Amino acid sequence: MTASEPAELARSLYRTQVRIRRFEEEVARLFAEGRLPGFVHLSIGQEAVAAGACAALHDDDAIASNHRGHGHCLAKGGSPRRMMAELFGSRDGCCAGVGGSMHIADLERGILGANGIVGAGILIATGAGLSFQVEGSGRVALAFFGDGAINQGAFHEGLNLAALWRLPVVYLCENQQRYRSPDELTAIREQDPVARLGARLQAEGWADAAWRDEVATEAAEEMRAAVEFGAAGEPLSGAEMLALVGTATG
Repeated sequence: MTASEPAELARSLYRTQVRIRRFEEEVARLFAEGRLPGFVHLSIGQEAVAAGACAALHDDDAIASNHRGHGHCLAKGGSPRRMMAELFGSRDGCCAGVGGSMHIADLERGILGANGIVGAGILIATGAGLSFQVEGSGRVALAFFGDGAINQGAFHEGLNLAALWRLPVVYLCENQQRYRSPDELTAIREQDPVARLGARLQAEGWADAAWRDEVATEAAEEMRAAVEFGAAGEPLSGAEMLALVGTATG
């Protein structure tokens, strides 16, 4: 790495985070004014996770997102114009206006889709990883999910198969320390006897590769290591990031 590369990485990550924040602020304004159909879930406060993680990926790598997927999609190279058109239900949207906020996808960019089902992206990424392994393409799949998803069966099924088959998949838990129940935000510690989320990885045959930092440059460095392990089929790609949500709609 040359002396100029860290500075350029920092500038790139800053631009990505600002792009995400400005996009989400505009979405929040439009939604509050009643101009957007349907519902939206913002990722304000989680920009560093998306920016740092996707900076470590190659263009042909793939991501599977969750219901707060705007930031992930933008960080992976999604078009803000086409994404905004999608939120308006326009045929010019990246899914021709039929996906909306929670189902934004762009296969040409390796964006396998946001998802309204908690934890569903884990299995989508696992399936993509199996495909990449069979193809021998060297590509890696990345699954974003929140800590509320670790009690879903998809979490255990996906990580178990990935470890067993040594798939090129990176699982990234955005540890918000809370999840949304139908009526309120609930602290994980009130619902889960296992305080250390990373400890669950060991039960699935994964190393505990957790860290707690939302600084984008450090996230990118850690993710590079995780992607290298994932590409080699090593069951060491578990990642846990602390991303406290500053403001959230829904």
